[in-house]
Amino acid sequence: MQSKEKEIIDADESTPPILGSWTKVYALVFGNLIFLILMFYLFTKVFE
Repeated sequence: MQSKEKEIIDADESTPPILGSWTKVYALVFGNLIFLILMFYLFTKVFE
């Protein structure tokens, strides 16, 4: 039973499949959010 629990814990602490660390993935997501906010803001200003 403990071996299955260890497998679950190891799976949770694995590295993401892209970018190598969760910090970089979060930075990419946050950067994308800022980019989209700026694009929607500019779109709104251009077509108001």
